[in-house]
Amino acid sequence: MIKLQQVTYAEPLDIHMYDDEPIVIHARSGRLSSDLVLFVHGLTGNRYGYWGNTPQYLLEDLPTADIGLYFYRTAWKRFGIARSIGIEDEAHVLASALLQIRLYRTVTIVGHSMGGLLAKAAIVDLLNRDDRKTLRRVGGLILLACPQLGSLKVPRALKWISQDGRALFPHNETILRIDTLFSSRLSIDRTADPLDR
Repeated sequence: MIKLQQVTYAEPLDIHMYDDEPIVIHARSGRLSSDLVLFVHGLTGNRYGYWGNTPQYLLEDLPTADIGLYFYRTAWKRFGIARSIGIEDEAHVLASALLQIRLYRTVTIVGHSMGGLLAKAAIVDLLNRDDRKTLRRVGGLILLACPQLGSLKVPRALKWISQDGRALFPHNETILRIDTLFSSRLSIDRTADPLDR
């Protein structure tokens, strides 16, 4: 994890400079933040250039929040056996990164498309670890255009040749397992007192 202290939000000149780091956090200099908004890009995305000006606007407008950007390889960036890992393995990486973010009281995760699936899978990974301390810091999950049960636009043949195709194939075993665990182990209603959720 890299934390960049900045007067105003600025992307690095080389946007691939931190590709080996899962999370880059942009923090405004001179300000101690209690919250983190973490963006998780979708298929074929990148940490930078994907979200437009949204990270900049949020850093300017949210006085208690820093902005984090998660990066993982998708689509053609996965070519090569060492780079092509399944969504649950990538979710383990994201969950481990969330575990290391201890400076923030609250982390709100914003996932777009496949990034939303990845974020859900990371929360399930934390549930499977029974890491309640990290889960309590997750203050929200915002899913933008997330195919929570897969996408009918994924060609059947793609699931045999691509980790991304397998993750996005409709009603596949992995996303059904993630969705079932997510909905059975978490309670969205904070006023309720569900057992063991």
